[in-house]
Amino acid sequence: VSDLANWKFARWAEAICILAPVEQAGQRDVSKMHQSMNINKALDKEWEGWAMSFLLDAPLSAFSGISESKDPVFKSIGIKCIKDLGEWKYYRWARSICTLAEVESEE
Repeated sequence: VSDLANWKFARWAEAICILAPVEQAGQRDVSKMHQSMNINKALDKEWEGWAMSFLLDAPLSAFSGISESKDPVFKSIGIKCIKDLGEWKYYRWARSICTLAEVESEE
């Protein structure tokens, strides 16, 4: 459960899902902007600079570290794009279990 809750790709996908709706148009290309978020290290070269709203529909292979050959594997479990992973109920359950485990008591 902990491995899934802390899986960096799921965490990145969730963050993109949360931030995409509040992203200001034209502000994603932040490579030359001081004190702005630049998530290019999380993305393959061809996806760098894309708006988060567009990244929601990108395949998981848009993430640096996931090859295109893995896309069909994710599709077979219902994860076709970054948004699907960020909202995947099993990831959210795992994250919630781990969060609440921090305050679990024996009483």
